[in-house]
Amino acid sequence: MNEDRHSNIAFLTKVSSLKPSPYFDHGLSFLSDIRSYPYQNHIRSNIMSVNSKPFSTNFDRQMEALEVNETLVFDNKKVQEVLDTYKDYLERVGEVLEYQRERYYKLFV
Repeated sequence: MNEDRHSNIAFLTKVSSLKPSPYFDHGLSFLSDIRSYPYQNHIRSNIMSVNSKPFSTNFDRQMEALEVNETLVFDNKKVQEVLDTYKDYLERVGEVLEYQRERYYKLFV
């Protein structure tokens, strides 16, 4: 979740194909702006207050508009390995990832 990345979905195009763009500029990812998303708020409350950009303020609507449900998937086993390996360090990041995995379970294969 990164409100600054406009739903975290960008693609590089070639004449005949699309591929995900490189990761960059994650300064606002995982609710790191603690002024806008204070620690004392429940994680779900903070997540629900994030507005996406630019097509809609709703991440789900942007995903539908871009039809990413068929083109974007995450390796659920690898995500779990990262969560297990770094659980002592991830804290809030881990909570956001867990929430996103539950919410977008179809993207995690």
